Amino acid sequence: MVFARPERREIPKRALDGEELTLEVNDDGPGPGDHRNARSGLGLGGMRERAESLGGRFHLEGGAAGGTRVVAWLPLAPEVDGE
Repeated sequence: MVFARPERREIPKRALDGEELTLEVNDDGPGPGDHRNARSGLGLGGMRERAESLGGRFHLEGGAAGGTRVVAWLPLAPEVDGE
């Protein structure tokens, strides 16, 4: 995972609540609105697309003083009898 020049980044947090997996990543970089030095690639749009293709949700927010928080919620496959 590549971050845009942050000094601090939090390793992804993971949580299971029985029905979905929550993944969260935070950094103190310039925030999601600063794309002047962005490289081409899948990036945030690709993350959103992949989460939604799995039936999940994706959230991106920037702090007032910079930084980015990305959260994805992914449904867990229902258990099948005998597995």
